Amino acid sequence: MKFLGFIVIALFIIIMFMFLIMGVAHVAPPINFTFYSNEYELVAINNSTQTSGHFFLGCGTIDEEAVFYFYTRDKDGAIKLRDRVAQFCTVYEDVPEGETPYVILYETLTSGPAAKFHVPKGSVVQNFTLDVRQVK
Repeated sequence: MKFLGFIVIALFIIIMFMFLIMGVAHVAPPINFTFYSNEYELVAINNSTQTSGHFFLGCGTIDEEAVFYFYTRDKDGAIKLRDRVAQFCTVYEDVPEGETPYVILYETLTSGPAAKFHVPKGSVVQNFTLDVRQVK
């Protein structure tokens, strides 16, 4: 009889432990591990109406998905065209006037490649015109 009581108590403890673990797993936020994170300077694109001091962050679509296109400068001076799916990007207007805008590129377990753009206040505009000169 004592053995049966021990089994009932052991099963009760195991069942309660399982409920506790499932409850914590349900309430706990998902783990979003960052694989890498690199910071790059955002680079200007000059056109005939604007010659310096600003940068351009373009947007477009790939397979009907909104994408940000932007140029960065690597530590060795190389300029690279990059892109990130807009859904996984955030833009912060927090760079003081006169300082260089930058982007933090990272990849997470849940979202994949993502970006955090840090730009001067007033950089985000609804409408723009880009007048690109033709190169012969």
